[in-house]
Amino acid sequence: MQFMAVGICFWRYRLAKASFAAAGRAMNTPDRKPLIGNAAGIVCMLLWAANFPLAVSVLKHWDALAFAPVRLMLAGLTVLIFTALAGQLGAARQLLAESRFVIASLVFGVSALLFISAQARVDAVSAAVVVSSMPIWSALLGWLDGSEKPGLRLLVALVLTVAGGVLTSLVS
Repeated sequence: MQFMAVGICFWRYRLAKASFAAAGRAMNTPDRKPLIGNAAGIVCMLLWAANFPLAVSVLKHWDALAFAPVRLMLAGLTVLIFTALAGQLGAARQLLAESRFVIASLVFGVSALLFISAQARVDAVSAAVVVSSMPIWSALLGWLDGSEKPGLRLLVALVLTVAGGVLTSLVS
């Protein structure tokens, strides 16, 4: 099951990267703003972390197969509202016409369903520790497709990620 999930994540990564490039939003554009991007990433992780205990409490009363589509639908509506507020509905419509984006979205749905099924069977901390391995998989997939280069900074970041996951699992 884990191998299948890793395979799905690999194709999700590859297809999403191709979809963004096809939409004219290359991942490494010269006008990047790292400070804003990092701040958004920190806020994202705070919100994402709040998701684990909330989802575990909901999954005590809901079946994972019922929870997954409702959760994704509400998330999609939330993103759609922000997309409209940012005036990007036209760009969203263009993405819907891109077959790689549609396939990436379908793969994302399968990976979300697998994650929610796994989360229904473990506690919130265990689920968070597994998700904390995401940077390792992302770096590995980036090395495979040539978009990441191994270096000392990346190695230190990955070691800290693993150390944090190990420390968290020892505490709980």
